[in-house]
Parts: sequence; structure tokens; C-alpha cells
Amino acid sequence: MGESSNTIEEKKIESVQDLLTFVKEVRKAKVKMTWWRGQENAEFDLIPRVYRKESNGKKFDETNLLHIFKARARSRSDSCPDDSPSKKGDWLALAQHYRLPTRLLDWSESALTGLFFALLDGNDVEGSASIDGALWVLSPMELNKQIINDNSIHGWGGEPIVPIVNAAFDRNLTPSDLILPVHNSHFWRRNFVRMKEDRFVIRPRGDGG
Repeated sequence: MGESSNTIEEKKIESVQDLLTFVKEVRKAKVKMTWWRGQENAEFDLIPRVYRKESNGKKFDETNLLHIFKARARSRSDSCPDDSPSKKGDWLALAQHYRLPTRLLDWSESALTGLFFALLDGNDVEGSASIDGALWVLSPMELNKQIINDNSIHGWGGEPIVPIVNAAFDRNLTPSDLILPVHNSHFWRRNFVRMKEDRFVIRPRGDGG
């Protein structure tokens, strides 16, 4: 699937060669930057896990989960981010890496990495129903240009990013409604395993607002 302007275009991919051909088409279109995300079910929306319900039907409490994660992480590693306000984004990315439900969606600059995650759950297992996966492609610079009229990609300290990050740690704060791409800082890339090249889309709510 590809996202262009305000519409979503769909393209059927049935082989690696199909994907490589599509990547070439994207490059010929002179898109400055592309991020890819694979999801094992094409029916799933691009919604961060924290906005989905738990198996018992309850909503995740992101703020509480993050504070528990921070407390426990320090007892297991001496290279955690510090408590300065500028490090909240690092904590959020670290929690995402360890599969805590957060307001982040992982993306990759590699189409093949995205394809791997689209096929991760193995739809071809004998006896299982066949479910189409989805490989999303996004132009983060175009997304920023449309939303905030700025085609640069911000880090955790970027002015439009900070309120969304802060609201993850304090439920009394009301973030903006912006859905934005963000580059991870270098902190935990040095101290922990890199995961999907540290590209995220941060989403302040789960209802598309």
C-alpha cells in the first residue's frame, strides 16, 4: 500500500520481485524519503498498540505502564536515560522497543524489513486461514509538510513533538492532535539493540483526531 497526498493507494504485491519493482517506481517518482511498515493483517489500521484494548477488553493505562517500566528498568541496567525532561522521548522509544504499549508506531527505511514484519506470523502455516498482510509506505517529509507546513523530521526535542511525548507521562496534559513522524535520538541506539532503525510515527490519540 502507498500513501500519497490525502488519499491511500493500494497495490497488490505477490512476490519479492513485485516489491522491488514497486520500490523502483517510488524512487522514479523522486520521493525524497520513504518509510515502510509491515502489518500481518491488512485489515488492521495504523493505530499504536496503546490505543487498542487489552485481551480482557480494558484500555491500556499508558502513563502508569511507563512509570512502572522506568522504575524496573533502572534496577536492570545502569545505562538508562536520566530523568531530565529532554529524555522522555528516549524513555518512550525504549519502552516501545521492549514491547510496552505506547503511542508510537515503528517504521523502517527498508522495504524488505517492512515485508518481514508483514509476514512475521506465518500465514502459510498448514491448517491456518490465509490472511493478507499489508506493507505500508509513507513519505514522512510529505506528512510533515501537510500537517505543520514543515518538511523536516523532528527529534524528541522538536517543538511539535514535545507536548505529545509529555502527555504520555502525565495523563492530565492534553497534547495537540498532530500525527507526526519522529527520528529517535542516539541514546539507546548506543546502549541497546537497534530496532527497525528507530523511525516512528507518534500519535496523540487513537480515534484519528
